[in-house]
Amino acid sequence: MRPEEARRIIHHTLVEVAPDVDVSELPDEVDFRDYLELNAVDFLVFLEKLSARVGFTIDGYDYRDLRSVDSTSQFIAAHSLDQLASVVSASA
Repeated sequence: MRPEEARRIIHHTLVEVAPDVDVSELPDEVDFRDYLELNAVDFLVFLEKLSARVGFTIDGYDYRDLRSVDSTSQFIAAHSLDQLASVVSASA
C-alpha cells in the first residue's frame, strides 16, 4: 500500500473515532493523539479499526511508531510490503 492510500485510510479512521474533528486541518507531522486529544480508549479503538482496514494486526510494541499521520502511513506502507513479500515467498 502506498503512503498516500494509507493517509486516506488513517484520516477516514480518525473521523470515525473522533467525528467532531476536521482531519483536513491535521498537520501530517504532529502527534495526532495530542492534537486531537484522543484518550487511551479512543486510540485503542482507532488502532483496532485501522488494523481491520489495512488487513494486518498492529501490535502493542508498534504503538510508539504511530504518533503522526506521516509515521503511521509509513508504518502501514512498510508493513504492507512485508506482508506481500511473505505471501509471495510462501507461494513460491
